[in-house]
Amino acid sequence: MRGTIVVWLDRDASFTAFVNRLVARRAAGDFPAPVAAFRGSFLDLLFQLEAQGNGLDRQQLLIHMPGFTRRAFAARRCWNSYEAGTHFGPALDTLVRETATARRHAR
Repeated sequence: MRGTIVVWLDRDASFTAFVNRLVARRAAGDFPAPVAAFRGSFLDLLFQLEAQGNGLDRQQLLIHMPGFTRRAFAARRCWNSYEAGTHFGPALDTLVRETATARRHAR
């Protein structure tokens, strides 16, 4: 994930607890990338993003957007981060099904 922005569109908010743990791990110095997590306030998310991506070098960043699909996210102010980054958005049931049938591979 070095130098990459990952926007995680979590349609069903299935991974919110997991991302909350990543935020805590980052705060403890145990996760390599900054994590910005939408928790109902776009203003709060913008404040989280304020310190990210302001340098000359590409930085890694994970943005978690629970309850959003690509279409719903497109109308938001964070869309430029989505277009600049890598996208991750399969639903939990899709991941489980694809993993169980060996169709999901690590990239």
